Amino acid sequence: MAKGRLIFQVPVILFVDETSGTTTKRWNEHVAVYMSNAGLERKDMDSPSNIKLLSVSTNVGAEDLLSVFADELV
Repeated sequence: MAKGRLIFQVPVILFVDETSGTTTKRWNEHVAVYMSNAGLERKDMDSPSNIKLLSVSTNVGAEDLLSVFADELV
């Protein structure tokens, strides 16, 4: 399947941050999906430069956003 090419497996962590518009009227409710490399050391994993924002939506729920990324990763 790799046709003679080297394959790298990288464990990733997908996580969701849901903000509620009810706690403050300053921001609209939205869902953000982030990804980090689980193969890094813990001190490096938490570094802002190693956390990637994948998507933010005010219209789609967390489950729908995560299912799209899971399909893309497979």
